[in-house]
Amino acid sequence: MSDLSADRIFAQRLCNKDTDAISTFQKQTADELYFIASKFNNGGVTGGSWTYHRKVGRPIEVSDEISDTYVWLIKEVFKKSCKYKGKNDASFQTFITTVLNSKFTFYDWMKWRTPDSLIKYPKKTGYVPR
Repeated sequence: MSDLSADRIFAQRLCNKDTDAISTFQKQTADELYFIASKFNNGGVTGGSWTYHRKVGRPIEVSDEISDTYVWLIKEVFKKSCKYKGKNDASFQTFITTVLNSKFTFYDWMKWRTPDSLIKYPKKTGYVPR
């Protein structure tokens, strides 16, 4: 079986929320997910936090907001993995890393993170969605 076929099968297993696939994915990409979650939250730590020691690079201070974003990103992985087709011989890892780092995922996260009142009344808050 080719790597692309294996990637398609793995992506489909994630799409179906297979527990073994989820465990494997989290072990392989926890560093990247925490990094993205930290980046989305501007790296700010507002209260109690714990330190996540990455395999490479500086540790990340994980607050409740970053943990919430990590869980949100995992749920996004389930949705996005359903769309993986292996186009242009892209590996699943390349595909999902690109999708999670995209501005569209960031905008979706902003919508999820921002209370409805800020989206409905942007003139009152200064929040301007793009």
